[in-house]
Amino acid sequence: MSKFLLSRFLQLGIVLFLLSLCTFILMQIAPGDPVKKILKIDEVAITHEEEEALRRELGFDRPIIMQYFDWIKQIVKLDFGESYITKQPVWDEMVSKLPYTIFLTIGALAVAIVIAVPLGVLSAVYHHRLIDHISRMLALIGASVPDFWLGLLLIFLLSYHFNLLPSLGGNHLLHLILPSVTLGLAMAAVYARLLRAGLLESLSQEYIRAANARGLSQRSILFRHALKGAMIPVITMFGMSFGSLLGGSVVVETLFSWPGLGKMIVDAILKRDYPVIQGYILFTGTFVFVVNMLVDITYRFLDPRLRLEKGYGK
Repeated sequence: MSKFLLSRFLQLGIVLFLLSLCTFILMQIAPGDPVKKILKIDEVAITHEEEEALRRELGFDRPIIMQYFDWIKQIVKLDFGESYITKQPVWDEMVSKLPYTIFLTIGALAVAIVIAVPLGVLSAVYHHRLIDHISRMLALIGASVPDFWLGLLLIFLLSYHFNLLPSLGGNHLLHLILPSVTLGLAMAAVYARLLRAGLLESLSQEYIRAANARGLSQRSILFRHALKGAMIPVITMFGMSFGSLLGGSVVVETLFSWPGLGKMIVDAILKRDYPVIQGYILFTGTFVFVVNMLVDITYRFLDPRLRLEKGYGK
């Protein structure tokens, strides 16, 4: 286990270095001038001298390589800098937005699991029967519908037409329902199909036939043996979804004006707020990597036969 963790942390260091380098380069070659964007936001008359003074204050007059190393020195100290627009520390801004994104992530995953597990199990148990065809059709439709279209449809029906739920903001738990359902339905379709495929494969294994020969009940075989093996690809997708959602669902958060990380990064991109963009990408990359590492560790507890590498269990 120690070798596995050491190798993963070494990989994390490489990933963060490449992320930081690519992010910094992309920010530099992106069209537009952040100084002029900041001054335009202020909407006051600015002289050329004041513009150059702001450029020196932000360090844009220095060579690019020096700007990069100065930024890396800050990151090593866990200092992501200050936002050009709000003048607040980037870390504080991300921490203030993170709870909203966590609530949305939990809500979306809850919706996905509640829908996907029954559909996937029923589809596998009643293979090639009517309920299987119906669940597969629903999963195909759910996977094909774009998030923004589904969100707009829910806003029109449940918020505008029937006036049942609020559509914008994040001041109440009721505001969480529509964005959670929008994200959860799309993920449920993918989870249901993965669970169905995994269960069908598990039910065809020799150990399932042996369990049947020993006279175990079908419920026990399904939930204590077959489902455990079938959950491995679902857990993989769950970890990927969890990490990406915690990074902020940009489309859904923007559509519903949900004050999470996704909306924060959209606003930062529009305003050319470099420190927020760079801090967000590093934060998101770290979170996704750690979640996927935890998923790898979870494999061992789902199926002891699996070994990610030699000496994994040591």
